[in-house]
Amino acid sequence: MVTRAQIRSGELSEFEKALCRVIRSEVEIDGRSPEQIATIAGTGKTTLRRMMAGVVVMRVDNIQRICHVIGVPFWALVKAAESEEEQPTLQEVTEDEATMMRVAVRAALGEPRSRHGSINIYSAEKGSLTAKIWEGLVGRGLASRGPSLFGVQAYRVTYAGCQAIRLSKAATKRALEHLPS
Repeated sequence: MVTRAQIRSGELSEFEKALCRVIRSEVEIDGRSPEQIATIAGTGKTTLRRMMAGVVVMRVDNIQRICHVIGVPFWALVKAAESEEEQPTLQEVTEDEATMMRVAVRAALGEPRSRHGSINIYSAEKGSLTAKIWEGLVGRGLASRGPSLFGVQAYRVTYAGCQAIRLSKAATKRALEHLPS
């Protein structure tokens, strides 16, 4: 736990700040209130709120219990914080890439917001220009490959991809339910 003097002076490391941001985003995606998550995990509600605000870092055992409640492996949370520390900005996507990713997650223009994220798949013929664009997205971590059948490759938008197209938290949660574990 960080001391009050460190909180006042803002001495959290960049990794600790990134960890706070990752926990905040994961708790928000979960859909339950931070108070509910803290109660189920048996941790302090105020401390979780402070961590989400980026002013304090909880003890590791408390973070592990919160990870268990929200269904995110602890190692994945740490890895996400490390990668966010290295690259804190959202990746830029071209308009064509954004359009295809929005179509994949049913967030294209004219779709009701309640349906955004209800699916997460885009099929492209192997070797086509569309497939090459999706392969570029896969290479940057914004998409993943799904099943392939009869020369057609399926693609899915990842969490980073949902952030890049600025999909809402609820729609992101729905879209990620369609990713294989």
